[in-house]
Amino acid sequence: MLVWIDLETTGLNEHEHVVLEVACVITDDDLGSVAEYTKLVIDCDPTQLVPANDNDPQPNAIYAEHFNNGLVDELKLEYRTTGWQDRSTPLLVGQGLCDFIRQCCPEPPPLAGASVHFDRKFLAKHMPWVLDALHYRNVDVSTVRELAKRWRPDMPMPPKAGKHRALDDIYESIRLLRHFRKEGFIG
Repeated sequence: MLVWIDLETTGLNEHEHVVLEVACVITDDDLGSVAEYTKLVIDCDPTQLVPANDNDPQPNAIYAEHFNNGLVDELKLEYRTTGWQDRSTPLLVGQGLCDFIRQCCPEPPPLAGASVHFDRKFLAKHMPWVLDALHYRNVDVSTVRELAKRWRPDMPMPPKAGKHRALDDIYESIRLLRHFRKEGFIG
């Protein structure tokens, strides 16, 4: 089994930014989907999320993505319609994710995804107990992409959809790894 986790966050620094969305897909050895988990994370008042302040002529690209893809609107709706004890806090989402992984995987599986070091460092800061359910090894599709560019520059690369929603990004990474397996990235 491979556990694919993707996080959407308010920024790139795990000490200054928070997690907004978590998705997880568990795949078998043939990269077939076995189970999936997705949750919004309410770690801040989403009405305070703004794409840019008046003094900044360039909007924060991450905030702009989340406004454009509907994530901020979903967070605001979730925040308004749930009671405080029912909100999907990092603690509750992390516990749910950890339970989900342990139910599906008898042994700690590797963490898979694109640029998984990013997701692993945010998990370490905001949901460290999730790492206890994972193996220390990673399957990083970004690394495979970099190797394919060097070792098989003739291989066509599928276009990136770039939706920047956690579940969509995971399935895009799975499709890319299937592509590399089919094409054989080692020359």
